[in-house]
Amino acid sequence: MRFCIVTPFFPSRTKSGGGVGMHYYDLTRYLAPYCEEIVLLYVAEEPLDAETIKSLPANVTVHYLKDSFGSIKGDPYSLPTKIKKRLSRLALNIRVALRLMKLDREKPIDVVETTNYLYLCLSYTFNATRKPLITRFSSSTGQLRQYGNWRSSKVDLIELLEIWMFKRSNIKLSHTYQHSHLIAHQMNVSPSKIRIIPHGTSIMEGQTLEPKQSAGNTLNILFLGRLEARKGIHTFLKAIPLLRNQHANLHFRIAGEDPDNVYQNIFNKENSSNTAEVTFLGEITHDEKVEEYRNCDIFAAPSLYESFGLIYIEAMSFGKPVIGCSAGGAIEVIKDKEVGYLITPGSAEELSEVLSLLVSNPDLRDKMGEAAKQRVETLFTADIMAKNSHRMLTAITSDWNFRL
Repeated sequence: MRFCIVTPFFPSRTKSGGGVGMHYYDLTRYLAPYCEEIVLLYVAEEPLDAETIKSLPANVTVHYLKDSFGSIKGDPYSLPTKIKKRLSRLALNIRVALRLMKLDREKPIDVVETTNYLYLCLSYTFNATRKPLITRFSSSTGQLRQYGNWRSSKVDLIELLEIWMFKRSNIKLSHTYQHSHLIAHQMNVSPSKIRIIPHGTSIMEGQTLEPKQSAGNTLNILFLGRLEARKGIHTFLKAIPLLRNQHANLHFRIAGEDPDNVYQNIFNKENSSNTAEVTFLGEITHDEKVEEYRNCDIFAAPSLYESFGLIYIEAMSFGKPVIGCSAGGAIEVIKDKEVGYLITPGSAEELSEVLSLLVSNPDLRDKMGEAAKQRVETLFTADIMAKNSHRMLTAITSDWNFRL
């Protein structure tokens, strides 16, 4: 089988790639033994570095397509700049289709998979000779707008194009039942038309869990994710002063991109008397992320919505209790009161309460951490994800009815 992945996100030495990037990195490596060849079409502003490419299996071939969207300069609110950016997206979409057709002519491709982000394969769906297309749907552009990531009318067009590509895909794929029902309602399709393959993680690959000695009995509480409304950073920051009044041995570590240090500056301004116990790390590399997971005692990411929440299973694989919100895919990832806690979205009071409970009870932390690690090993490894994907690909190539 010659399997093609089209993605704008992929981790490298300098970029984390986010959840979508880590998914395709693990899928590429763990699915490779089941395929004759995996063709990775990477669509981004800069190509992957040689070290990242070298880390991939020998039967993975990497092709690069430049995305010039970020290089377009000018007033972002002016009509000429908006037109240029929209035309660049249209041109990129056509270029992706042409590249896929070229790769297929050189050597037949059996199946193509992509993400919903940037609707990269929309033009390809109009190719009469195209191969079966799988679209794995993460948080939609409409959801990103709903939770405050973007505030622009142009998102409406992006959302329509994204939905259009998803509907035209042969296989509609999600990672959780909660998320599949939401997008089915949003796109007016039957939930039965959306197949489920949960994410998996390999972040513990080659790692060992050694006893950690916290300096001066300080407990580290980690937040990891982009500092934006949807990720619940405002909830996390509001919980810090509440916990500060109850416990003196806490250190809060916040890892993630914070453009212009917006959240850091707000927090420092509102808590000018004592900010020493809070560290804003900014965007971190993969190796730094591994160390943060290893050295934390509790992981908390109170996202208002996650289609899955790869960060939770990453932290869980290190034997850490995790805290998320009772919304979206997190409900199926975090078993409440067994591997951690699910709180009401936006409730800093609930977050501080469950954090205080875990801080005060080391035995509970250890018990939940062990249960979390076992849950990942049972349900959410990269190997399990690859095997599920291989079964789906085999069905696609052998049974036309499977694609309907």
